[in-house]
Amino acid sequence: MEFKCDCGNGAFKDKCKLFEDKAPHNERNTYNHNFVNSYCWCKRPYPDEEAPIQDSQLQCIACEDWFHLSHSGIPEEQKAEYSSYEYLCKECNDRLPFFAKVGRDAVDEETMTCSKETREERGGRESTQEGDTAPVHLLKTGWRKKLCDCPKCEDLYDKFNCDWIHDPDDSLEKFDEEASKKIKEEDEESEKELTKFMQAQDKDVVVNVITEMNLMKRKMREFAERMESMNEVVTPEHIKELFEGLKRERQMKFNERMEEISEGKGRRNGDEDRMRDAEH
Repeated sequence: MEFKCDCGNGAFKDKCKLFEDKAPHNERNTYNHNFVNSYCWCKRPYPDEEAPIQDSQLQCIACEDWFHLSHSGIPEEQKAEYSSYEYLCKECNDRLPFFAKVGRDAVDEETMTCSKETREERGGRESTQEGDTAPVHLLKTGWRKKLCDCPKCEDLYDKFNCDWIHDPDDSLEKFDEEASKKIKEEDEESEKELTKFMQAQDKDVVVNVITEMNLMKRKMREFAERMESMNEVVTPEHIKELFEGLKRERQMKFNERMEEISEGKGRRNGDEDRMRDAEH
């Protein structure tokens, strides 16, 4: 994809501060119905408050639209394993015929070459542009290795605006890898900051912090399990309700503690009064 930021182009009064020579209009920017919270063939919003059950969604690697699993076209026997593959929607199947050869099968070490060569010249290898054209919805990790990279096929990819097709960084696997790496780095940095903070506090503060952290972990786990059991999409309202509940629970515990302190102080004062009376 060649999506570019549109800020500062001809639609705006001020120029872009990063690229002053930005073109007034990028013709390759495509705004589909996702930009107005409409998804899939059914054009429903996400999350869909009217849906009795929230269906999983998959993003097509070519058009980047999102589709409900139930509307994806994936055969029933393959739906259980969809999360291990990249997805190609029906329209892109029809529009991009060379994907028919790079489906769920194991990736061969040999790359595929174009149909302009004879099978003998190809060494018996399959062609990117000929043969079975049955719809392929799930693409196995490494499918890019099966694509031909001869000049004719490269021209074909360009013709269909698929110049991203050989980019290994433009893959679900790479995205997950980078996301996991970033989360790990952020967790390690947070751990360092927390350790530094703890070392500078007295014992009572450390105990209170650990108690609150464990409470938060428990509540978040219970929240996640509840949402999963109800098959609901987490919304801002759910998060707001979660933290309001935590705030109420913390306030109740604070009030109970203050009552205990007040009652203890009252008992101590009563004991002191009785001791003074006994002395007299």
